[in-house]
Amino acid sequence: MEENYGEEHTPLERSEFNKNFMVFGAISSTFFGIVILIYYICKVTQSHSLPKEGQILNLTNFGAFGDFIGGFIGTLFSLAGIFFLYLTLKEQRENFNKERLENNFFEMIKFHRENVNELQFSYYENKETKVTAEKRKVFKIIYSQFKELWEELNSVFKNTEIEGIYSTTYLNEVKAKNIFKDYKQLAQIDIVYLIVFFGLGKEDIITIKTLFKNKYKEQFLENIILIAILKPKRESKYWNQWIRINDINDFGIKCEIIKSFYEQRDDNLKLNPINDLFLNPQGKTVFYNDYYEKYYGGHQFRLGHYYRNIFQNINFINNQIYLTYDEKYSYIKLLRVHFSNYEQILLFLNSISSIGRKWELDNYDEINKGLITKYNLVKNIPNEKIINCILAKDYYPLINYEVSEINPLQQRKKIIKKYK
Repeated sequence: MEENYGEEHTPLERSEFNKNFMVFGAISSTFFGIVILIYYICKVTQSHSLPKEGQILNLTNFGAFGDFIGGFIGTLFSLAGIFFLYLTLKEQRENFNKERLENNFFEMIKFHRENVNELQFSYYENKETKVTAEKRKVFKIIYSQFKELWEELNSVFKNTEIEGIYSTTYLNEVKAKNIFKDYKQLAQIDIVYLIVFFGLGKEDIITIKTLFKNKYKEQFLENIILIAILKPKRESKYWNQWIRINDINDFGIKCEIIKSFYEQRDDNLKLNPINDLFLNPQGKTVFYNDYYEKYYGGHQFRLGHYYRNIFQNINFINNQIYLTYDEKYSYIKLLRVHFSNYEQILLFLNSISSIGRKWELDNYDEINKGLITKYNLVKNIPNEKIINCILAKDYYPLINYEVSEINPLQQRKKIIKKYK
C-alpha cells in the first residue's frame, strides 16, 4: 500500500506532450505518404499507360516504380505504424495503471470503513447507565468531550492575556504566517484538542508538555492541565463534588478551591501536581483521597490510526503525477462521502492542532499540499460552525461549504487553475 505508482510514470504535462508528438508524427507520416503516392501515380500515368491489346507490359519500368513505392513511401507508412503502435501500447499501459490505481484506492476505502466499524467507546451517561458507542457514533462522543472541555476551560482563556498564553517566539511565528484571525482561539483549539486526543494519564501529560514545549507558557499549560485532570468519570463518587466546583463562575474562586485540593493534604501528599505527574509515593492521585479514573482518558488509539490511514489515502491520490486535478478530486470525493459530519468536524480540529497541521497549515505556501482546501475535505460541516465561536471558514475560507451564507466559488476558481 505504500507504493507510489505515480513515480513509475512521467509527469502529466510531459506525458501529454509525448502523446501529442506521437499523434502528430503518425498523422504527418501517413499524410505525406498518401500525398507522395498520389503525386507519383499521377506522374507515372502521364508518361506511361497500360499496354493495349497485343502489346507487351514493360515489367522493368513498373518494377522500378514498385520498388520506389515500397522503398520510400512504404517507409513513411511503416513510420506511421510505429507511431500508432506506440500510442496503442501507451494507452494500454495507462489503462492498466489506472485499473491498478483504482484497485489500490478502493482497497484503501475498504480499510477505512473497517477502521470505522471497529471503533467502540464505553461510557456512563450517569452513575447507573453504561452505554457503548460504536462505529461513527464514537466521533460524536469525542466531539462532545471536546465541547465539554472547551466550556470548562473557557474562563481560563478568557481571563488570560494572549502574552500569558504563548511564548514570545512562537507567537511571533504564528503572527508571521498572517493566516489566523484569533490567536487566542487557535491556542484554545490546540490545547483542548490535544488533551481530548491524548488524555491525561502520566505518559500522556509528558507527551502533551513535550509537544507544547516552547509554544505555550509552562505555567499556563500547567494550570490548564490542573483543571482538566480534576474531572472524574461520571460513575465516580467524586462526580458531584466536581460538578459543584465546575459550576463556580468566578475564575479566581475556582482556582483557589482547586489549589486547596493540594494544600489540605498531609505531608506525604504535598507534591507539585505537574512535575510529580499528579502521583503520590503510593501511586495515587493527590486530588481525591483515593484512586479515581479521569474523565479525559484520551482517544489516541482510536483516532491515531484513523487519521494516518486517511492521510495516506489522500496523499496517495494527490501524488499521482499523471492524473489531472479533476481526476484526483473525483477519487478523493469517493472517499469523502464516507465521512460523517462529526468525522469532518474532528478532522478540522485535528488539522488546526499541533499534531495535524501537515494537512494544510504547515504547507500554506505550497498550494498543492493544502489538502483540506484542495479537496473540500470539511465542506459538510453544518453552517461552517464547530461550536458557536469557532467558524471553519475563518481557517479555510476557500472551501465551498455545503451550507453557508458565503460562496467562495469565484475565488476558488482562481486557485483551481493552479492545482495539479
